[in-house]
Amino acid sequence: MSLSPEEVAELTAAISMSATLEYIHLGLYTFFCYHYLTTIAEEVAIMWPQKWKTGKSLFLLPRYGPIVLATISILTSFRNYLVIAPKVCRGLAISYESTFVAYSLAAEVILLLCLHALMGAKVKYLALIMLVFWGLSLGAIFAQLDFLAENSRAAPLAEFDQGLGYPCTWAGVISPSAFRGARVTAYISLSKSICMFVLSLVVFFWRYRSKGGSLITTLRRDSGLYIFSLTAIRLANTLAILFNLRLGQSVTTLLASTIISGIQKMIVPVLACQLLLNIRKASDPGVQTVVSTILFDPPVTNMGTRDEYEDSSSQPMEMAHFSGLGRRRAVRKPEPDPKPPTAATGRSSYGADVGV
Repeated sequence: MSLSPEEVAELTAAISMSATLEYIHLGLYTFFCYHYLTTIAEEVAIMWPQKWKTGKSLFLLPRYGPIVLATISILTSFRNYLVIAPKVCRGLAISYESTFVAYSLAAEVILLLCLHALMGAKVKYLALIMLVFWGLSLGAIFAQLDFLAENSRAAPLAEFDQGLGYPCTWAGVISPSAFRGARVTAYISLSKSICMFVLSLVVFFWRYRSKGGSLITTLRRDSGLYIFSLTAIRLANTLAILFNLRLGQSVTTLLASTIISGIQKMIVPVLACQLLLNIRKASDPGVQTVVSTILFDPPVTNMGTRDEYEDSSSQPMEMAHFSGLGRRRAVRKPEPDPKPPTAATGRSSYGADVGV
């Protein structure tokens, strides 16, 4: 069957756009893998010894979820010259969406818990925040179920896709009701993103006014760069999705939404994990109390903090003096009694503070 020049031009543009999108995703996947390999030692040293509490579970979801997501994407959406059955393609597509939703929610929960720790508010306020968050999140998930189900439908592998090397052919038919549900989800996500951004501003304004220091100091001390980057990316992604649903896709909007969506899928998990690690190392006693109560085990033990216990192995220790091969303790001369504290300085002759 011969094609007209216009159809050939459209087909060429579509293939070129598909290759461009693959390169964008591949670059983001490569960045995440590089970050993972360069930070695995820190994860092993800090997270693996932790008990299974909220902090460790929340850390592992955005840490390993993107790896699962990238693997599924390469199997189903890249030109790998595999042939996959339609049922398997559909199952992988559902797994892809489920994985993304799971670690995206985990990243948002990390953000909210860290903001709560910075506020030092009571637990009842955290419960209220989580109630609103999960209400909006579950509403958004249920509203887009039909859209996700129809978007993941796979057809028998088309000859054209097989010739290009793609393993799956997608049906690509979305009903009007599914589109309406996707729009509802976009509006709910936009509302949630705006609320998180406003909450971040309020928390940092309060920290800036109450703790003192410059604004730059506050942002560096309280991981402000990670928090505002995470909320800004989340807000930009929801706006891009909403514009695509309302205005339709063009070449420009498709490229922009692909880049923003890829950043949401690969960069936001990195920011969330680093935010959790930074909050764990915070020096503020109020933040440490919340972290020890909700996220991780308290670092204090009957032998001091865990860091002190680990550092004690590197400190020199005075050894007992022995004499000869019989390993008998050598006789040491008695040391003179220290002089009493002087009245003028209140210090003993060997420098220890007295009465402190």
